[in-house]
Formats: sequence, structure tokens, C-alpha cells
Amino acid sequence: MTEQAAAPAAAEREFADGTKGGAEAGIATGNRASIRALADAIRELSATLVRFDADEDSIAEATETVTAVTACLRGTPREPGASTRFDRAETAGKAFSAAHGIGNPLAPPLSYRWEAEEVVAECRLGPQYEGPKAHAHGGVSALLLDDVLARIPRLKGTPRVTRSLEVLYRRPLPLDEPLVIRAGAVEPAPGQRESSVRVWGTIATAADPERVLVESHAVFVLLRDDQILGVNPYWKPGDRWQD
Repeated sequence: MTEQAAAPAAAEREFADGTKGGAEAGIATGNRASIRALADAIRELSATLVRFDADEDSIAEATETVTAVTACLRGTPREPGASTRFDRAETAGKAFSAAHGIGNPLAPPLSYRWEAEEVVAECRLGPQYEGPKAHAHGGVSALLLDDVLARIPRLKGTPRVTRSLEVLYRRPLPLDEPLVIRAGAVEPAPGQRESSVRVWGTIATAADPERVLVESHAVFVLLRDDQILGVNPYWKPGDRWQD
């Protein structure tokens, strides 16, 4: 989604690498464009490794180069779950999330938009996501759906997490083709608890959006304040759960 400028925060917090940023607003002080560019380059490297049959000399040279680059990136170690200067305070702002992190080359490159009461995401999966021949691994489909379903408008403003995710694989998901992922909320049944929200999602190709390849139904449940803080330490009671 489009980056938005954040207002300066009065307080500061210190990140694992020693830099500081706004504590209340969770302002990213690192250059998110630079970490995105690095992740994109590594993702392209991964796709190239899978897509092309390099000779042994080229493989050896590339191994030496990548090993040197890896050593270059070893800065201050971070504890698991620790914030970084590239994060924003909201959950969707975690720069190294496996589902949507702009700094994680494993995360499929997703772009989001709102359409009425639905959220729509677009992406193209490269060869590194292959499962069956020339098609995406089913686990990648589940990852995409879980992340997109969590963003539907009905969930905005209330911290909820996935309790169940059902995935129905109707047809194989092709690689290297533009995909469209749609998600929306299911109208609550009479007597349904307010703490849970049921949602649906589909994946199709952009060329044939009406032909569903993968579909999903999920249930998201409300968290207690103490549970929310375990996911987002900058959240306060009364805050909105942002995208």
C-alpha cells in the first residue's frame, strides 16, 4: 500500500540497532525505500537462481559474492520480535513480516487497494514460489489469503487474529501471471458473538478474474488488551488498529 507520512512523536524509542524513533506513533526512522529496494534485489536474485541454469564457474563466483554481501549486512543482532527502525507501529508496518514485509525478500510483493466493502490485492509470483510444475505451492496461496483477509474493512479498528483458515484449492495457481486476491466480510449470523468476524477470500488471475482458482473462509477473533500488547507494544486501549 502507499506509504503515508507520519506526524512527529513527542517521545522516542530505541531500536535494537541503537537508532531512535517516535514511540507513540511508531515512526519509521530508517529509509524504508532503501530496505524495500534491497529486498526486491534479493527476491530477483532468488528468482534468477531458480529460473536460469548457470555454469559451475558462475555459481562459484556468485556464491563468493553473495557470501561477502551477507557478511556486509551483519550489523547489530536483533532479538526475535524486536522492533527495527524500518517498522511502523501498526502490525502491517512490520518491515520484515513474512507475509507483507517490505524488507523481507521471502514476502510475496503485494499491492493493496480498497473497493467499497472489499479489499483487493495484486501480485505476481515468481519461480521461487513453485510447488507443482509451473504453479505456486499451496502454502503460498494460504499465506496470501491469510494476510489479505486480515485487512478487510470490517476488521479495521479492532485488533483481531486468525482463529481458523479454510482453503479450497479449485485450480492450480499459475506462476509469472498477474493475480488478483479479493476479500470481504460475511454478514454475521443471528446470535453470532461480536468477538468473532467471518471473512471470505478468493484468488484469480487478472486476465480472468471471475474464474476462481483458490477460495478461503476464515474466522478472526478479538484480542484482550494484554494479548494485543504482545502483538503490538505501541497499541493503547482506544487506538484504531491500522493498516
